[in-house]
Amino acid sequence: MGIDAASGWILTYMEEGRLIPVPSPIGNIKLEDEGFVSLIYLDIDEYAKRYGKKAVRKNITIPAYLNAFAESQHINFSQLVHDALAEKSRQLQQ
Repeated sequence: MGIDAASGWILTYMEEGRLIPVPSPIGNIKLEDEGFVSLIYLDIDEYAKRYGKKAVRKNITIPAYLNAFAESQHINFSQLVHDALAEKSRQLQQ
């Protein structure tokens, strides 16, 4: 849970172009009551691949008649594929 929370926080900062704060030295962390300090490993590159908002360009191949139809109807291919994949993702997560 801590890894996901920290990864999400850092990825959000990166996507917004904000500077990521420098980690505190472990010896400088003051505990209250009976708390504890734990190191966690974050793989931001892998987390960004799974959850990042960065757009990725993909090429698709479709039959010419579907291309002609879609263009005549002013269908946005990127939006159509995005919506279909998002719906499929929701179905698989249920």
